Amino acid sequence: GINAEYGEYDHLLLAVQWPPGVCSRRNCSSQPLMWKIHGLWPALTEREPPHSCSTANCTVDFDMLPEELLQDMYRQWPSLYGLSDHRFWEHEYCKHGTCCTDILPSPPDYFRRNMELFKRLEVDIRGAWEVTEDDSNDPEFLVLDQALCNALGVRVKYSCREDLQDGVWTQFLEELRVCYNRDFARIDCLIEVIGPGVKPTNRYTYCQPLYNSSFDSVTVLLPKYLCFRFHNLMND
Repeated sequence: GINAEYGEYDHLLLAVQWPPGVCSRRNCSSQPLMWKIHGLWPALTEREPPHSCSTANCTVDFDMLPEELLQDMYRQWPSLYGLSDHRFWEHEYCKHGTCCTDILPSPPDYFRRNMELFKRLEVDIRGAWEVTEDDSNDPEFLVLDQALCNALGVRVKYSCREDLQDGVWTQFLEELRVCYNRDFARIDCLIEVIGPGVKPTNRYTYCQPLYNSSFDSVTVLLPKYLCFRFHNLMND
């Protein structure tokens, strides 16, 4: 059954991982060079999001998934560290997918929708990377942010990780987060406040200034050869 108390949400959030950032300080089992899916999450604008909405012991039978869908998931939705792919996907469905069964009633529906949204998103992201190509290894984050917003047509969010690099606290970009309504159309992600007395995280992102550093100190970790690879992909 579904626990209705935790099944309330007003939008969906597609979290997409940036492996060079995610794996820069973790022992990843693999490190793809392109964006990869984390998951599709029901969300609430002003409250904690719902999670783990199944009252039964939640498991997923992956034999029920079409082989073509499974192969797409292996390519675009890998577990970067820790869990096996199947355990990772099951975790995402049981924690998040069970809370939006009104529009995605089964595991195949949830996984298929993740792939459909990501494939459309990936095409537009490639256009943004082309805009930000230059002679530096790491594009300025605010330039990347503006290019992504222009390419996607909406305001997006990010997730960063803080770490010491050469004695300086630095933010590493780990995830892009794109918001959708219940009809799976992209919408602006709204400004959110992290806690009492804390200013919103730079318009509409989760990455925030550290101490006296400026927001554009976020490190994107985009080697020059990757710019060329993105460029070549777009011309294929």
